[in-house]
Amino acid sequence: MDRYGRATGPAPRRDTTRSVIVRDGSLARKVKELEGDRCQICDTALRYLNRPYSQAAHIRGLGRPHHGPDELRNLLCLCANCHVLFDGLEIYVDPDGLVRDTRGGREPRPLRRDPGHPLDEAHIAYHRSLCNLNARKPAVG
Repeated sequence: MDRYGRATGPAPRRDTTRSVIVRDGSLARKVKELEGDRCQICDTALRYLNRPYSQAAHIRGLGRPHHGPDELRNLLCLCANCHVLFDGLEIYVDPDGLVRDTRGGREPRPLRRDPGHPLDEAHIAYHRSLCNLNARKPAVG
């Protein structure tokens, strides 16, 4: 500790054993390539360290309780902001392909879809059902 009571040196570590989901990195690269590293929701093209930056987002989550598949038909190419909103059940894709806010606070906009990027409508409907449940909860904060 220094004279102000702050820790010095590296953070402590502990050994653990855990099970992790193994993702296919080539699928993430494929969705980003198909969509030109542009967000399918807001059309943003980010750059980080002078390179394109986008995120491959699973429509139906891989972990419990969703158990979605790691496949191209279950992936979207999103910017970091839209990925957080999508995973946080704040936005969803309606049956007409429009991205909507679960609380009705934004103008609907079409989900941009490259013809070579198939999406499984069952995964989109699953995510939408979770958003409908989320919309019924009172907003916090």
